[in-house]
Amino acid sequence: MRTITALTLLTFTLPLKAQAQGSYDQALARYEQCKARPPFKMHGRGWEALAKSGDPRAVEIMARDYAKPFSPDHEFARYLVTAIATKHLKSLECVPAFDAWREAHDAAQDAWLWARALEVGARRGQGQTAVDVIRDPKQDLFLRAAALDALAAAGDTRLFEIVPEVALDMPKAPEERYVLVGALADALIALKAKSSTKEYRAMAVPVIRLLDDEELPYAAKLTLARHLMKALNQKELVMESQPWVDALAGKARKETTGGLDYVKPTFFGVEGSGKRIVYLIDASDSMCKELPGERPKGPTSGPKTKRKKGELPTEADIPWHLIETRFDLAREHLKISLQRLSEDQSFCVILFGDRARTLDATKGLVPAKSSTIKKALKELDQIEEGPPANLRPDGTLEGKTNLHAGLRMAFGAIEKKIVGEGAYVDLDTYLEGADTIFLLSDGDPTWDDWDLVADNYREDTLGDPESRIKVGDAPRVHYSGPYVSWLLLLEDVERMNMFREVELHCIAIGEVQMAFVKMLADIGMGQAVQMGNRPQQQPGK
Repeated sequence: MRTITALTLLTFTLPLKAQAQGSYDQALARYEQCKARPPFKMHGRGWEALAKSGDPRAVEIMARDYAKPFSPDHEFARYLVTAIATKHLKSLECVPAFDAWREAHDAAQDAWLWARALEVGARRGQGQTAVDVIRDPKQDLFLRAAALDALAAAGDTRLFEIVPEVALDMPKAPEERYVLVGALADALIALKAKSSTKEYRAMAVPVIRLLDDEELPYAAKLTLARHLMKALNQKELVMESQPWVDALAGKARKETTGGLDYVKPTFFGVEGSGKRIVYLIDASDSMCKELPGERPKGPTSGPKTKRKKGELPTEADIPWHLIETRFDLAREHLKISLQRLSEDQSFCVILFGDRARTLDATKGLVPAKSSTIKKALKELDQIEEGPPANLRPDGTLEGKTNLHAGLRMAFGAIEKKIVGEGAYVDLDTYLEGADTIFLLSDGDPTWDDWDLVADNYREDTLGDPESRIKVGDAPRVHYSGPYVSWLLLLEDVERMNMFREVELHCIAIGEVQMAFVKMLADIGMGQAVQMGNRPQQQPGK
């Protein structure tokens, strides 16, 4: 538990102001201004100003910054400058500069750059470049997958030709096959509007047959089956190929034994489909707010009736008389979900406030054994909410809402540890990482890991980002980094989940903007749920 003992000046995490596309010289001047300022958030604003000019010369400057970042975290400076450049600089005139940029950086870590830069080209009729990358046997595996991803994002019909080639000539290593399966599965969805055509069937069948590949990791098969549900508008998750081939041909699917052979995880009534589950729980100070409305009647001293041996707890066992705050409710639902896991599953619990952290009992994904679950439950019960403090009238817990750090940790969770730098292209995350993430949060992101105290440039409203209480002027300001912006955060989650295709379910309590929550869940083809409402299913679920 952390309490606030002194007033801190913070910038509100309001969206960046829209900038009209002005002259290149004006944009360059703004970029130079922001570049000279220490906060990472300012660097993002400079790149955005430059990119919004639409001038191809901006690509060359941003490529230079990618090669030699001036921001405090080189890895995320590269991710951010890539996302901003490829979002705004999309003209045909920019394509040669993007090609030169990515060709100068050809390591697995550059897969995000390659995917986004090749997508710009594919959308401007230059998709053959991506095809050539895919067909190059000397090319890095992740860059080949990035090229597939680019064609899928652009809806390029060259996929009809290239996808069967890739599916019939997969790498030998299981984890390397997984990387390509994620990109192939995206291709099936990208062209789903043509699923009744011969070309689509010829493309899809070799991919579908990968479900019978004994060397393909289970998580990769799960990814493929989830995508087939969406691509072919089916409701049942099947883990063998023939029923999907039948559905593709318009035939009735026969009974199959190829379903899931374990208990599906559930959290707040949302059902997942994986075996390796991360629970990502908001522990920011706003989670100390009282729950609105009346509470359902529940046990006053334990379950109403004693459960039989082996019987799993349900939401009927929630002790509503002990629940006052949002965090209380999240904790009790989490405890029930953990106790319902089977021993052939694994889990990790991550909390995020000012920073993200795992429970001590789950330093990474751990087997769902009764002893491990008991340790996690005990640790959860030991978390105490603090009293109200300056700017925090509802109480204190672990600070602000650093959603970005929580998501990074969730996507980096593997057996018994968290993968840090470069997790999205770390093969261990494909063999050992989460296949399902349950996220619960009560508000928009207000913090990230790149906060810095610097001069007040008087571009932001001053106040506490968690409570939204404004404060007066000050010469120095505690800035967040750029990932308090929903749009930039969503871009980075796209990167984190680019080939893994982890299922991501989002449960919202309180003031969070549901439009963004739905976008976040859609990245993982998951459900977006608001407390008190029925689950809002994403397409294909």
